[in-house]
Amino acid sequence: MSDQTQGKALSPAEKFKKHITGGQREQIAAQLPKGVDADRFVRTALTVVQMNPDLLSCTPTSLFGSIMLAAKDGLLPDGKEAVIQPYSVNVAGRGNPPVWEKQAQYMPMVKGLMQIMYRTGEVAMVDGVAVYEKDVFEYERGDMPRIVHKPYMGSEEPGKVIAAYVVIKLKNGEVKREVMFRRDIESVRNASKAKDGPGWKNWYDQFAIKAVIKRAFKQLPTDSEDFDRVIQHDNDAMGFDFSDKPQALAAAQQPARIAGQPSRLRSIIGANTQQQAPTEDPVYFGDDPHYQNESDYHQ
Repeated sequence: MSDQTQGKALSPAEKFKKHITGGQREQIAAQLPKGVDADRFVRTALTVVQMNPDLLSCTPTSLFGSIMLAAKDGLLPDGKEAVIQPYSVNVAGRGNPPVWEKQAQYMPMVKGLMQIMYRTGEVAMVDGVAVYEKDVFEYERGDMPRIVHKPYMGSEEPGKVIAAYVVIKLKNGEVKREVMFRRDIESVRNASKAKDGPGWKNWYDQFAIKAVIKRAFKQLPTDSEDFDRVIQHDNDAMGFDFSDKPQALAAAQQPARIAGQPSRLRSIIGANTQQQAPTEDPVYFGDDPHYQNESDYHQ
């Protein structure tokens, strides 16, 4: 199908809209879990691209692949349940002259992880919170565990994040609690390929809450393929995995992953992508000045 209208070439935004509301819509609808409206999802994706036009500079495979991963998880890429951001990556491999390519990256957010928990049907309430230096915070374990948290109410900044916790109430009446202190959060951050990137800098509290939610899920008396999958998607985006290996070893052995890995994209969107060489640490939000635009959305 031609990407021209009455002899006039479509703009990148028009071309994207044409694809996502055309043949791509049916592929999206096929991936979405029951209860998630396809038209709403497509409208959200269109709005995200309108609000962040740098996404149109990303390779089509990574952009549509990221959208498909969000659809598979049933999370709207609205910045609350999940986010899709552009970043630049050197695809030349180490030791070669840099070749920068802009990629779209899908990442679940705190609200998205909570949504998947609720979908298990066994969770009645999830509350994930960051704790700051000036807060009052007490945590006790043992036969009668409890958490006391009184957020700082003053007008100045509350200080840095010192902990994150989650309280999960199950429908059977059980209550699960998990706390990660700053040292634990830093261990997670140090295992990430992008530990010094703007994600941890700008969203430290959210990343900390995600880490404690993922740890707490291991306590739940249920196995959820959906939650396991969204955790893996988040680990892919963060540049680490939580296997049975020690974190430092896992991080050292884990290659940088983009948009859920090419093999996963091939299985979801049927794209004939080529496996990329190991990349340098990703520069999130597309802020690398050396990016050379090779996107199919631009002529």
